[in-house]
Amino acid sequence: MEKIKGKVIKGVGGRYSVFSNGEKYSCFAQKKVKYFYDDVTVGDDVLFVKQGKDYVLTDILPRRNSLVRPAVSNVDGVFVVVAPLPQPDLNLVDKVIVNCNKQLVPVTIVVNKLDIADERFAEDIAAQYDKETSAVLAVSSRTGEGICELRAAIAYKTMCLTGQSAVGKTSILNSLMPGLNLPTGELSAKTDRGKHTTRHNQIYPLDNGGYIVDTAGFSLFDLVDVKSDDLGLYFSEIFEISKGCRFTMCTHTAEPDCAVKEQARTDAVFDKKYQRYLALYKELKEKEDKRF
Repeated sequence: MEKIKGKVIKGVGGRYSVFSNGEKYSCFAQKKVKYFYDDVTVGDDVLFVKQGKDYVLTDILPRRNSLVRPAVSNVDGVFVVVAPLPQPDLNLVDKVIVNCNKQLVPVTIVVNKLDIADERFAEDIAAQYDKETSAVLAVSSRTGEGICELRAAIAYKTMCLTGQSAVGKTSILNSLMPGLNLPTGELSAKTDRGKHTTRHNQIYPLDNGGYIVDTAGFSLFDLVDVKSDDLGLYFSEIFEISKGCRFTMCTHTAEPDCAVKEQARTDAVFDKKYQRYLALYKELKEKEDKRF
C-alpha cells in the first residue's frame, strides 16, 4: 500500500485536512499514531494511505520544532502581530518570544494598522524589539502598505501568524491571499478588546511556495518549561548586557553590581523591557514556589 506524504493544515474533531501535491485530503489518524506521538498537530509532515473510501494517517515524520501555544509544528518563524488598537499587551508578546527562543524559532514583529497608528507607535515597538527579533515589519492590511514585503518574507517557508484578537491577523491573511475573504473580527465597543474569529489553527498555502499558519487570538498565555532563573537567557538584549554582571547566574533582581539593572536605570526604552522582565520573573517564581 503506497504511502503519500503531506502536511496537516487543519484538524477538527479527529479529522485532519492534509495538503499534498496541490490537493487537499480529509484524513483520520490510526490509534497507533496518537499513541506514539501524543497527538497530531497542525504543521506536521505526515504519511497517509487510502483505505477503502477513507484516507488514514499512518506516520508523523520527525518534527523540527513544536510550539505549544500556538500549537503548531515545523515552523520556520513566527509573526507576532501588534496594533495600536486593541491596546497591545507586550507581556504576552514577550512570552511568545521567550517560548520561540527556547526552541530556536525566529520571531518577527508585525506592526499592523499603519493607517490609524500614530507614527511614534511603530517607532516605539521597533525600539523595544529590534534587538529581540529577526525583524520589525510595518503594514496596513487596509491600504496594502508593507504587504508585498510580508509576502516575500514567507516565500518557501512555513510562518505562523499570532497575536491578540482584533489586531488584524485575518485581514492580513486576506491581503496576502486575495479572494480568500475570511470573516474578520471587530473590537468590542465597551472593552476595546477583540472578538475571536479564528477558532482553529489552520495553514494556508501561498502561491510563492510558502505556508502561513493562522492561529486563534490569545488572551492568556503561559511560558513553557522555562525556569525563573533562566528567564534572562531568552531575551537577547538582556543576555548580552548580563555579560557585565558580577555574578554569572545573575537573575537581575536583587544581586549587586548587575549590569542589566544599571542599563535600565540609564536607558528609558530598555527599562520598559526590564520592567516586563521583572513581572515575568515574578510570575514564574510564584508558580515555582507553589509547586514546591
